[in-house]
Amino acid sequence: MNRSSASALLLALAAASALGAGCSDSACEKLYAKLSKCDEDLKDVSKDEFVKQCEKARSSAKAKDEVAAMESCLSQKTCEEFNACGKKARAAASAKKRVVEIEKNLADGKIKDAWDDCSLMGDYLVDPTYLAACTKVFASVDKLTGDDLKNARSRCQYADDELKKVPEFTTVCAGLVGSALKDAIAAGTKARDAGTRDFGLCLEMQELVKSGGGDGAAVEMLCKEMDEAENAKAAVTEARANAAAKKLDTPYQCRSLPEALDKIGSEWAKTTRTEVLKACYVELGLVILTSDTSDAKYVCPYKISEVQKAAATHGLAEAYPELGAALAKLPKTCLKK
Repeated sequence: MNRSSASALLLALAAASALGAGCSDSACEKLYAKLSKCDEDLKDVSKDEFVKQCEKARSSAKAKDEVAAMESCLSQKTCEEFNACGKKARAAASAKKRVVEIEKNLADGKIKDAWDDCSLMGDYLVDPTYLAACTKVFASVDKLTGDDLKNARSRCQYADDELKKVPEFTTVCAGLVGSALKDAIAAGTKARDAGTRDFGLCLEMQELVKSGGGDGAAVEMLCKEMDEAENAKAAVTEARANAAAKKLDTPYQCRSLPEALDKIGSEWAKTTRTEVLKACYVELGLVILTSDTSDAKYVCPYKISEVQKAAATHGLAEAYPELGAALAKLPKTCLKK
């Protein structure tokens, strides 16, 4: 969000609110008159309170430069000129205080601290000296690691509007967000292959795409795969366990997964669909088809019918000859069309 002239000054006034009053000066009244016309942020502040805090701020080492920067723009005629002047003046005032510290932090290897100063507010980067110092910092962000790197990426995602207009900043952020997305996709792929559903990771990837571009379609595809990965793992694991134990129960996931994976249509989905069908209706299906069928005298058991239907729907008898042979040997009640 872009800072207005009034909100910038009010921050300076707040910083000085605990100090004693300085000498009264009509400049504060003039400043109030100008700001009350040019900035709606001042609407909830009375003139007396503004002047009082303004006078305190003019005596504050921390805030006086902010006030002086605004006062230097009082001669501007229009609000547009006044706001533009204030933005430039505040940037110059900030540069005087911060550039030395930024350069020292950079020289001392304190990249995080230097980055924090340079990614704080886009208004500051209007000043050429400030921007020059920060451009050196931007070139060093690849040295950040761990939480420092994560926090830097977060600054890029939630930068104010003015920062997003600075090419030097957007360029470095594109790299930071791009690498974050690459890492997140790798983590998502690993989670999917492990049969884990990770909603938080999907949200993170989607936010990164919004912040820095990237292949949004690929991320959406991966998230859909992750949504079904846990069900697929559960279906295959249980089906094989049931087959080994001669337990004639088909996992419920087996019924809906093939269609869900068909809709995804990715290579992972196709491979996973094949594995699910094989575990559920070939490996476990053979156990079901070759079990005791003495109760099939009058009606075909549902468990057998289920395997028959899946085999017909998905062409399993042709793909797995052993399953086709078992289907052909079923009792007559199961072979009726």
